[in-house]
Amino acid sequence: MCLEYSTAGGKFLVGTENGTVIACNRKAKNPSDRIGTVYEGQWKDDVKHGKGLMRYASGNAYDGEWKEDKREGRGTRRFPDGAEYTGEWRAGEMKGRGTMRFSDGHVYEGEYRADEKEGRGTYRFSYGDVYEGEFRENLESHMFSAKASLSF
Repeated sequence: MCLEYSTAGGKFLVGTENGTVIACNRKAKNPSDRIGTVYEGQWKDDVKHGKGLMRYASGNAYDGEWKEDKREGRGTRRFPDGAEYTGEWRAGEMKGRGTMRFSDGHVYEGEYRADEKEGRGTYRFSYGDVYEGEFRENLESHMFSAKASLSF
């Protein structure tokens, strides 16, 4: 079954606190392409609020806390390539402490801001090298200064 929802005039969930919403594309050519996103979890005032799991058509998934329809608190986001971020979220973005495990085996543990590595962190390369230091704009700060340490 595919439900359509229009934001014009009315609310989709009235009086429910837990449930599942499936966003569909009724015009898709293949049945498997019809389901877009699926959210299973808690609601408050007709928006995602509390614990919930969102699976996206792209293959991304987010399992964690929601506040007023945005990722907020602790949660895990899984990417289609196998990468996985577990950590803090603020206003829908990776912000605060978190760990990103990349599909190539590299691991970053540290601070995030606006979905990017920003602040103190440790980057462990799959081949054994370790960078520990400051990150800025998703890059190691040694690219900007000499305040970093690399271990081989």
